[in-house]
Amino acid sequence: MIPALYALGQGVSAVFNIPLDRAIRKLDNVKVALSNDTRYWQKVALLLGWSQWDLGLIETSSSKKKGFGGTSKWKTKGSWNKEKGSWNK
Repeated sequence: MIPALYALGQGVSAVFNIPLDRAIRKLDNVKVALSNDTRYWQKVALLLGWSQWDLGLIETSSSKKKGFGGTSKWKTKGSWNKEKGSWNK
């Protein structure tokens, strides 16, 4: 689903006290439960109200670190050759 739709549902829920965000989340869970990528027990759990994150259906990148202390791989062009005045590859 579209994240803007979730935000709209949360806004409507906060202002008018209508649980539109829960309805949007439930529709998304039903859509995922009907897909062929989920196992039977995951489909049942999604229809009973468990979230996709609780069931491990949302992939998280453990190799990607944010902020300070993260490792980043720099592209190296090679070394600078003083005699030629250009980069070695």
